[in-house]
Amino acid sequence: MPDDPRAWSLAQAERVKEVYLALQRQLKYEIESGRYVAIDEIVQQVEREYATVRERLLVIPGKLAAMLVGLDREAIEAALQGEIVEALGELHDPALGDRAGDSGAPPS
Repeated sequence: MPDDPRAWSLAQAERVKEVYLALQRQLKYEIESGRYVAIDEIVQQVEREYATVRERLLVIPGKLAAMLVGLDREAIEAALQGEIVEALGELHDPALGDRAGDSGAPPS
């Protein structure tokens, strides 16, 4: 088939049109079925996830500072590790955020 559409025969033009329309219908179906989503939706979701992690990581010093006084290095590392794992876990399961930090004690 020639590259220049002006050189296409009527049959070739109709074939291209039908393929294009079929692809359009397929894309519409994929969007309606939820397989494809708008990039803006993805960007918003990623921004929410990063905001959640950022907020959780920024509160760690204030949340743990008083509890860490006098602890040895191993206990401090364990407490920090636990808080960071919890914050990152909220990305996987946002429901964890509803329960995060309820005990107020560093992880054992």
